[in-house]
Amino acid sequence: MKILVTGGPVYAKIDAVKIVTNRFRGGLMARLADELIGDEDVEVVYLCARGSAEPQMCVGPDDLGGREPTSGNRIVYHDGFHDYRAKVLEMAPEFDAVVLGAAIANLIPVGCSGSFIEEAQRVERGEPSGFVHLPLDGKFPSHDYKPGDHVHMIWMIAPRIIDEVKEVMKSGAHLFG
Repeated sequence: MKILVTGGPVYAKIDAVKIVTNRFRGGLMARLADELIGDEDVEVVYLCARGSAEPQMCVGPDDLGGREPTSGNRIVYHDGFHDYRAKVLEMAPEFDAVVLGAAIANLIPVGCSGSFIEEAQRVERGEPSGFVHLPLDGKFPSHDYKPGDHVHMIWMIAPRIIDEVKEVMKSGAHLFG
């Protein structure tokens, strides 16, 4: 039986160095993965962010961005919400069971502007937008602002990945969330 287990925080990026996250580290899901590995007929892939609690099932680096597998078990790392979502949706159809235990950021920054109200007025008038899409590839240009300036961020409620996983899972597979 092949089982995908996700654990730890799934952060949302603002730029190349700033993230929005939560305090969870994934200890419970890491322990669950270790318990599942105790059954020799079970292969576990554990998906988490670097710095999360990890199961003790693997050692050494591999070329997939994870750690070298032991007996088919491996850890794969994600790089924030969008990467997590893509990896879960890509991998889920391969598994007999999927345990979505990661703590996903439910607010995703999608943009910012100097003034949300001014930006809305510009859009209404059909003027060029000053909207900046997030996450930024580099670092947020804080040198363009002075202390006390307000930076308005626009957020979206994160899509429910569990609903998307239901659509791609193979028939007869089990989903836990």
